[in-house]
Formats: sequence, structure tokens, C-alpha cells
Amino acid sequence: MAEGRSIAARRGAKHVLALVHGWVGVVCSLFIFLIAATGVGLAFFGEMTEIQYGDMVRAPAAPDADIGAIIAAAEAGHPQLQTAGLFMPDTRIEGLETALVHGPSAAAETGYMMVSVDAGTATYKGAFELHHLFAHEFNDFHFSLLMGDVLQTIIAIVGVLLIVFVLTGLYLWWPRRGSAGRKLIDFRRRGRLLPVLFNWHGLAGIWIGILVLLYAVTGIGLSKPDWLGPATAQVDEPAAWDARFRTDCGDSVTASQAAAQALAAFPGHEITSFDIVRGDENKYMVSLRDAGDWNVRFGDAHAEVHAQCAGEMWTTTLAQQNAPAIFGTLMLSLHGGHIFGALQEVATVLTGLGLMLLSGSGVYIFFKRTLPAQASRKAMKRNRKMDVAHPAE
Repeated sequence: MAEGRSIAARRGAKHVLALVHGWVGVVCSLFIFLIAATGVGLAFFGEMTEIQYGDMVRAPAAPDADIGAIIAAAEAGHPQLQTAGLFMPDTRIEGLETALVHGPSAAAETGYMMVSVDAGTATYKGAFELHHLFAHEFNDFHFSLLMGDVLQTIIAIVGVLLIVFVLTGLYLWWPRRGSAGRKLIDFRRRGRLLPVLFNWHGLAGIWIGILVLLYAVTGIGLSKPDWLGPATAQVDEPAAWDARFRTDCGDSVTASQAAAQALAAFPGHEITSFDIVRGDENKYMVSLRDAGDWNVRFGDAHAEVHAQCAGEMWTTTLAQQNAPAIFGTLMLSLHGGHIFGALQEVATVLTGLGLMLLSGSGVYIFFKRTLPAQASRKAMKRNRKMDVAHPAE
């Protein structure tokens, strides 16, 4: 009897989880489909940029021009630019061949301008507004559906529910008897639509489950880092350096000097991003990359060079940080699938297409299988109660 009650309890728990899994999938299905579809598109962020702006972002020369010369070329080509920083080739936008100097501009309707400069010859190539970049708006759609903070919060909630969706799906799929390995390769090609689709739905969820968890967690971390608490701490300079960057020694360190100072601290590295900090602090923030760095986008090395005290600089690397700071810094590289190296686009596209399949098939299965099964269970319970109340004579 005890074993029978245990089996019934397990079946009851599985049934409840099936309903939770189904309702989560149905309620979130449209959001999941849109997030997955735009995620597939963002795997080709650089290609979208190149299609839109063509020769403006093409520059076959090697990126060996001086940082100061690149900024000067951008400001000469677009005099109203107030330089905030720059991205070197193949950093923030993968595959992009030019450097992008960025900052506010009075000439920009939306306030922020991107200026393209050949990083090999420091030649001005052209300029465009950030919010006119289709790939940028596509990225915003991925995180907020272009509807501001409220929808961004809802999308982040969907990310949390996606984790629930994967974990409950794994529990429901896992065989109570027999081999999981055998079930993992049991791919049905023929038969009625519902059983075949149910088989595909389960296999897709299992095969890409780990990838979905990776993209869901890192997506939440990028959209709402506070939700992950201390797990997404950023690398910040010590308090003593914070105070030093607020002092003024009367010196004037140029961008070129700051870049040379950072490169001297990290021989063999290349600069990936360069930011000019104005206001209370007076510094340049420099990210540098070397082959094999964990942070594929921007590199593991970081330097902050004092803009008004010659020779003053604070440096660090990811290897010197604690686990939360490493995870927080790597968030963008992780969410972009860079840990998969040459298979980055394959992993991203596979996960996106798999999620689209799971979303569509899950809704169909829920209304064709799960809800009818629920109704059948309720009918059986009613019949049993009637049999107890009115036994056959």
C-alpha cells in the first residue's frame, strides 16, 4: 500500500509540474518566440551593420593608428562631436573593420553619434546616429521590445520563467524506467502529428537545455543585474584610487599618452575600448585584449590612467578578481556565445531556433494533450465519487 501511495504521489507531482510547465510555456510563448527570433538575428550584428552602412565601416588596413590620431580624425570629420570614447575594430561590433568613436553631438537628432574612422590610417569614413543603427534597435527590441523599462522588466521575468521552464521540462522528460541515453536519441520520423511533435519537443528541450539556461541567466544579468545580487559585481578601482582620480596635479595627459601608458603596462596586448571620463573624476579607462583572454569581446586587462597627474595609473586583470566580478565582467561575452569560439554563431542560432520550436510546439501540445488529459482526470474523479455515493445495486 505504501508503495502504491508513493507511486500515486509521484504521478500527482508530475501532473502538477506538467501543468506548471505548460502554463508557463503558453503565457510566455509569444515573448519566448520574439526573444529567440531576435537572438538569432543578433548573432549577425556585425553583418547587419555592414549591410546598412557598407563602405563606411569597411577598412582593410591593419589597426595600428594612434588612439589620439583616431579621435582627432573623428572630431575633424564631425566637428560637433564631444568624444566620450571609442571601440576598436572587432570589439563591440564583431567583424567591424573600422574604429567607432562615439559621443554626444548637437547634430544628432537622437543625441548620440557614432563616427567611423579607419584604424590603420586614421582616416575619417563617415558618421551615423546610434539610434539609426538598425542592429542597435534590433538589440533593444531583444531586451525590451522597444517599449522601455516596463517591458524590459517583463522580458527579464520571462528569463526567470524560462529557467523554470527548462528545469520542469527536464524533470518531466527524464525516464522513470529505462535508459535516458536511449531516449535521448529516440527521434521519431513517422506517425501521428501529436506524438511526433511531443517527441521532438522533448528532444529539443534536452539537447539545448544547457544553452537555454546559459542565455537566460546571462540575459537576466545584462538586463537586470541587481536581480542576481553580488553574483554580477563589476571590477572597480579601490577607494584609494577613487580619491586619487579626483585630484588635479596640473598636468594634461593626452589620449595618445594614456594609450601608450596602458600598452606599456600590458605588452603584446591590443586596445579594444577607450573611454574618457570627465566630471568628478579625471581619467581614461582602457580595455586591452590578448589571445586566449576569457573576455573575448574586450579582453581581460584593464587600465585607468589619470588625466591630470602624469604617470598615475591603476591596472588589473580578470585573473586578479573574485568570482562575482569575473562573472559580471564576462556577462556580455557569455550571452553572445563567445565561449564557443568558432561555433559561436552556430550555438546562438541553434538555441534560438530550438526555442522557437519549443515555443510553438509547446502551445500545440498543451492544448491538444495536457489540458485534455487534465479534463479526463477530473472526469474520472467525478465518476469515482459518484460510484462511491451511488454504488450499483
